[in-house]
Amino acid sequence: MDVNKIRQLSVNMNSNHVLREAYQTGAAAFGAAEHFSDNSQLYFSLGGDFPSSAMAFPIVVRGKIAGILYSDINEELSDKPDLVTLLNLACKTAGMTID
Repeated sequence: MDVNKIRQLSVNMNSNHVLREAYQTGAAAFGAAEHFSDNSQLYFSLGGDFPSSAMAFPIVVRGKIAGILYSDINEELSDKPDLVTLLNLACKTAGMTID
């Protein structure tokens, strides 16, 4: 993946995609990638294939979202029952460490 392309990435937070869900709720957002109607625009921007599952985890520092960790896989989340829990824990730990 082209690092410069990622640095120049701009995401419309008014579109219905997994990043917006995590941003608006302040909580982990995950599920079938097709659940979020505008995810295809996000994947096109990232230059990847449309995955089976998408996840977004806010990194909260001092009560504000400092970043969002995005991950996707070409498997159903039910096949990886611990994945969401582990990534969510990692983001919570990152937020506390930064604070």
